[in-house]
Amino acid sequence: MMPAAWGVSVNPTVVELRGAVGEQGEGAFEVTNDGTQATTISVDAEPLAAAYTAHTPSEWLTVNPASFTLQPGERGQVVYRVTVPRGAEGELAAEIVFAQEADGLQVRFGAALYLAVEGTEQLRLELEPLSLRGGTPPVVIVPVSNRGNLHCRPEGEVAIHRAQGDHGVAAHGRLPPGMPALPGRTERFFVSMTPDTLPPGPYQLRAQLQCHNAAGLPAALVGEQVGVLHEDGRWTSAP
Repeated sequence: MMPAAWGVSVNPTVVELRGAVGEQGEGAFEVTNDGTQATTISVDAEPLAAAYTAHTPSEWLTVNPASFTLQPGERGQVVYRVTVPRGAEGELAAEIVFAQEADGLQVRFGAALYLAVEGTEQLRLELEPLSLRGGTPPVVIVPVSNRGNLHCRPEGEVAIHRAQGDHGVAAHGRLPPGMPALPGRTERFFVSMTPDTLPPGPYQLRAQLQCHNAAGLPAALVGEQVGVLHEDGRWTSAP
């Protein structure tokens, strides 16, 4: 397959920082032109989708340069600088947007930047009842409710145990760290299980997770749910 004419990669895609009010810090994103043509990239800091902070990125974050050109295979750096503003609490969040013009269209790529405000963090997480969706493969749905003021990214093991007989493991899966559970929301995470088929019957779902966050606070999430997987793939939870 021929390389695409347009293509940019950014590293890292997630930055998690922590600082006290008035403290400053900086770092850099590495940007690579993976395409076969020179490209001009513009950079801007925007509020993270579903923003949960009263402070806009312009109050605490700068990025430089705002625009630059890379030749095919060339790498460049975008430096970010943060200052924790007075009155900030919980967490500040922004999306660093890298945009390029490609064949008359604008292609955008975002990297998330989180800044926990030291001494004000509240981590209040709850694992809502698990559920199972039959199919190939079966999928365990893991809802994480975040009632605190900073995000977390859950990671860990999920297992399906037989609810009758030897109570052994009928299927297992792993939730890798990735999408966050944002403050004020309940996010549903989907874990594909192995093996990829599961006969109907009674089962117990179990999840043992850790939730990574910018404050580095310990956050364990453990949950169990008993129910029945029906012939049509529906799941009925036991009371």
